[in-house]
Amino acid sequence: MKLHGKPVMLYATSKTPVDKEGHLYKKGERNTSYQKRWFILKGNLLFYYEKRSDREPLGVIVLEGCSVQLCESNENYAFDIRYEGPGIRTYKLAAEDQCTQEAWVKALLWANFSRLRMLVQDLERTYEQVHVDSGPRHRLTVLGIESERVTTHLRRPVHGGAATHKPGPSTFTSEPLENFVELHERYRKEVDAVRQEWLSKGTV
Repeated sequence: MKLHGKPVMLYATSKTPVDKEGHLYKKGERNTSYQKRWFILKGNLLFYYEKRSDREPLGVIVLEGCSVQLCESNENYAFDIRYEGPGIRTYKLAAEDQCTQEAWVKALLWANFSRLRMLVQDLERTYEQVHVDSGPRHRLTVLGIESERVTTHLRRPVHGGAATHKPGPSTFTSEPLENFVELHERYRKEVDAVRQEWLSKGTV
C-alpha cells in the first residue's frame, strides 16, 4: 500500500531500531514482473524502497491478520503475504537464496505474532488498573485470543506451513495509548529477547 499518513512516514524515517532489512524481489500490482526493492521491517510494518539509499519508502505492508507462506512462482525462493477476505491484495516476494528466504519468513511471522502479544499485554495492564478494586480478576480476552495462549504460542517455533491468526472482536477498549513509535521502543528490549529465543528453535 502507498503511504498517506504522516505518522507512518515519520515512523519510516525515524531512528527507531530496525528489526530486519535487506533486498527482496517484489511482484508489482500492475507490472507483474519482479522488481528488486530494499525492505526494512520495523515492528509489524514492512517498508519497501526503490533503492537502499532512498530516505522515503515507496510503500508499506502492514503485517497484521496476515499469513506468510511459501508459494509457487516463476521466481525462485518465492513467498507471499496474504490476508483473508475478498479484494485484499496478496503481496508476492522472492529472495535471492533459500537461507535469505527462510530468514525473512521467520521474521515476518514473528512480527505478526509479536504485535498481537504486545497489544494483549498493554490492554491487560490497562484492564487491571481500571478493575483493581472490582473483585477477582477474570482472564482477559483480547482480539479473541487469551493473553496466556499468545505467549505460549509465541514460544513454539512454526514447523511446515504458514502461521495465521484471525482477529475477532475486542472485549475491552482502553484509553488511547502512546503512538506506535513510542510503543515499539517501549517493548523493543523485551521483544528482542523473546525473538532471539524463538528464532533459535526449529526451522520454518
